[in-house]
Amino acid sequence: MRVIYPEDEVEEPIEPTIEQPRPIEPTIEQPMAIKPIQTTPNNTSKGNGVNTKPIHNVNPTLIDTKPIHNVTPTPTDTKPIHNVTPTPTDTKPIHNIQPTLTDNKPWAKQRVLEKQDIPSQQEVYDMACSYGDLLEQGYYIVSYLTAGRCSEIRPCDKLGKNIYKRKIVIDEHTGAEKSVIVRNKNNSPMIERTEIIPHNYPGILKKDLTFDKIKDKDVLIIAMENRKNKKFTKKRLPIPIHKEQKFVDLLMRYVDSLPYPESPLFPNITAKKSAKIMGKVGWNPHWARDVRLSHLVTIYDFNAFLLKKFAGWSSIKPAERYIRLSLKDMVVNF
Repeated sequence: MRVIYPEDEVEEPIEPTIEQPRPIEPTIEQPMAIKPIQTTPNNTSKGNGVNTKPIHNVNPTLIDTKPIHNVTPTPTDTKPIHNVTPTPTDTKPIHNIQPTLTDNKPWAKQRVLEKQDIPSQQEVYDMACSYGDLLEQGYYIVSYLTAGRCSEIRPCDKLGKNIYKRKIVIDEHTGAEKSVIVRNKNNSPMIERTEIIPHNYPGILKKDLTFDKIKDKDVLIIAMENRKNKKFTKKRLPIPIHKEQKFVDLLMRYVDSLPYPESPLFPNITAKKSAKIMGKVGWNPHWARDVRLSHLVTIYDFNAFLLKKFAGWSSIKPAERYIRLSLKDMVVNF
């Protein structure tokens, strides 16, 4: 975007006005040619006087040059040109669209949310009730109850496989060479490239939701795919009805409206639509996962191994950040 400085505004309109007086210069010389004639007594007739005065007044008068000067560089003409581009009312919408956290920087939104307090389960339910569309409400509830990744809930036609950068180091114990993954400053693995793999997953289907009784407790079982675990690509998650009845009731209002058991729960949900749905309550898709896993620890006393199984991780290391939220194990020893 070109920034218009005040100097540019003055130079552009003034240039043509400087050139306009130049063709008028010959008209200024006309009175000089007439003056010798006026000084002679024989040529002081009324006719000569009448003809010379209008000629003198038409060309060099300020009455004619002022309008020419005012048309181009007047402040009233230049201000609208200045206001079209950099006015706050025009630039603010452009500023708000480009760096939005939900569209271009989803993980920036996640970092902002992580600094906030985890909402209570009642607050999560109130947010669910704020949705007017049953499909969007159902997507929000499933995202929370399952702590599922976006690609585990909605349709997914391709998956990205990260290829991590590696380097050769010398093992300090054996002295042999070995290949290790290069890590960033925050200890996350450095991605060298991402391979796209075709994948035909319709998302969670209506028939993937079943009711069961386990150890005399009524539960809703939600079956879904599991990502980032080569050994376990499927998972079945129990939802305790006796403790989360109100969430299940809201969800089943939408599920019961689907016509067939093979009907996908969220057939037209894309990654962008998912972010838009969760953004209506100020969340992003991954924040629903964080909130649910936090509640499993603080409300239901999940340990690291139970949390690993529910989230579908391949190790318990990611569970450590959630286990630190629980204080009950410390209070027991008081």
